[in-house]
Amino acid sequence: MNIAIKHAAARGIDVDLQLVPKAKALLGKFIQNVQNIPAMPWKEVPEFYQSLNNNIVSNLALKLLILTGVRSMPIRHIRLEEINQSMLYLV
Repeated sequence: MNIAIKHAAARGIDVDLQLVPKAKALLGKFIQNVQNIPAMPWKEVPEFYQSLNNNIVSNLALKLLILTGVRSMPIRHIRLEEINQSMLYLV
């Protein structure tokens, strides 16, 4: 954010160079609570997979995620044209 403000000032745009420090002072200290979410034991995956309802789109996405082993972003942003009967193209 500070880089963008300085860039704008360098281009002659009227900006408050103290914007970032002021925002930090007003918002206070950011506290991030890191919490580990353990993975499902691999021996439980087949039973879980079978329990997923095929009539729910999110369950089908989860099945695809399990079968492909990719990260969730490509599955969440998949487009119909990326799916074909014999091949799935994930980037």
